[in-house]
Amino acid sequence: MQFIVNRVCNHIGEVECTRYVSVEFYKIDNEDICLLDVRRSDKEVWFREGGKEDLYVRIQNETRKLTPSKAHDYINRTFPRRSGRI
Repeated sequence: MQFIVNRVCNHIGEVECTRYVSVEFYKIDNEDICLLDVRRSDKEVWFREGGKEDLYVRIQNETRKLTPSKAHDYINRTFPRRSGRI
């Protein structure tokens, strides 16, 4: 379990990880099942890897990486109190 938590925290940040992510394990039919529950954030959370930061969004059952202009638009529309800060 700690391996999964560490991987997530390394990519999104420790504060965001402890606030929005929980990990649980279950055994079903002799198989280990990992449930990763990620709650909606009240601000954008950037994915960091290899010195780059990217913003991803969920659209139904898909995850999509946003271009910089789309990320800017998404942040301003989704988190209006922060508009003009990026």
